[in-house]
Amino acid sequence: MAALEESYSSRTANLCLSIVRSLLYPSYISFNGLTSLYYPTFHEQQEKDGSNLLLKQLLLTLPYAAMFIILFPILALFLPLRCVLVSLRRPFCYSEHHSKRTCLLEETAQRAMAAGEYKFSICSANICLAPEIMSRMNHLSDVDYRSMSIGQRIKEDQFASHQMPLPSNGSPNDLTIVNGHKKYEKDVGNVSTSFPQLDILCVQEAWSSYHNKALIEELHQSFPYIVHDVGVHAFNINNFVLNSGHLVASRHPIEAVDFKPYKNFVDHGKIISMGLTSVKLHLGSTRSNGNNVAYVFNTHLQSYQGKHEIIPRQLDELLEYSGMFIKQNSQPEDNIAFCIVCGDFNMDNLSPADQIQTRHRLFELFEDFPRLKPGLDKPWAIGTEMRQDRMMDGAVSTPELLKQVAENEALRQCYLLDADITEQTKENLVYSQVKIDDQGNVKIVPEGGRRRIDYILFDKEFPLEVKGYHFVTRLATLTDHIPVAMEFTCSSLL
Repeated sequence: MAALEESYSSRTANLCLSIVRSLLYPSYISFNGLTSLYYPTFHEQQEKDGSNLLLKQLLLTLPYAAMFIILFPILALFLPLRCVLVSLRRPFCYSEHHSKRTCLLEETAQRAMAAGEYKFSICSANICLAPEIMSRMNHLSDVDYRSMSIGQRIKEDQFASHQMPLPSNGSPNDLTIVNGHKKYEKDVGNVSTSFPQLDILCVQEAWSSYHNKALIEELHQSFPYIVHDVGVHAFNINNFVLNSGHLVASRHPIEAVDFKPYKNFVDHGKIISMGLTSVKLHLGSTRSNGNNVAYVFNTHLQSYQGKHEIIPRQLDELLEYSGMFIKQNSQPEDNIAFCIVCGDFNMDNLSPADQIQTRHRLFELFEDFPRLKPGLDKPWAIGTEMRQDRMMDGAVSTPELLKQVAENEALRQCYLLDADITEQTKENLVYSQVKIDDQGNVKIVPEGGRRRIDYILFDKEFPLEVKGYHFVTRLATLTDHIPVAMEFTCSSLL
């Protein structure tokens, strides 16, 4: 995997960056602790007794403020150095960790692919692991707890009873474990309380390098290959604030990685390294001495673009960058099994505000499986963006309860955003109200609870057979999105 070899200067910059981040961590904790006391989430605001928050403010304001003031000289000294170091290293970190279980799964997958009997699965999930104060801006709190819990829930699903470590003899029954289902009945449009056994996990908003450690540790028990801490840092890109938030975890070896920042962004996009993460996967050698490979792209497009047409221009860049990556990394012996784009597009297929981007050329080249045509989704497609003022309600507090809500036409409108956005502003998206009729009942409308902004698209040039498409409620109360997962087979595997 020569493409992943890190230069000496980049390795040195990463080592120094780790030291500097450790020195800055107490300042990070004190600043986030102090500011978070005065930025309550919707859930905290809705608590009948506000004395708990007031008590925290009285007890913790002075200690956090004193701690921050004491540590300020360290912050002033090392924060500029941190900015220099992140600009010197390569724009991603690569982590590889193997266990007996992951090696056995990888070997069995290779045999299944060679036999033409393998079902792939990919997931896209926005998990909002930002620094505490920024998480609270999305009305999610306790990023430490959420980072560990998200990783644990994903890991538990990968270790589910029908996916336990394989028998040592590697019998044909192994295919049941690797593929989840020995028979490939279609299971499209399913709301699921658990993740399928995943080959690839594409994450957005894994911004915090501090909190990602717990997540990565959990993911590595199922995914040997992980790309994280992705982004280019510069004044004209993100003002040295946040990386892209992208993370890609894979069961299959990663051959090449790249990240390119978008040139078009607005408002808070100026503090985020928005762009496209490109990954080439190695799926094994073929009988004709070639290589089966796949391309996966992860992105997160502009939110709250308002009257600015930023998303269509970012989609232009996405097509340009993905094409460049494939051209630069393709080899004569490669057989491309599939090419997939995942991410939080911050647009849906139904809302008036998104009509321009729904007709973008991307959707002519790539297929969005839940979509029938521009402006019309398949009947089973539901929204993936939750109402932030209600996502902590008891009615959606578990994966099972959230599934029940998502499958109920009236309840869904109470907890998932409607796809009727006329302008992408924070006011329209965060503070939109549930539609009520004259009798005080939920007014059921066709676009109710159907703002679907999380996508898995596949290149029509490398056709797939979709065996399952899932809206996964496993991360209830841990994020403001409903992840999506797609299972598929590839006839192009040699």
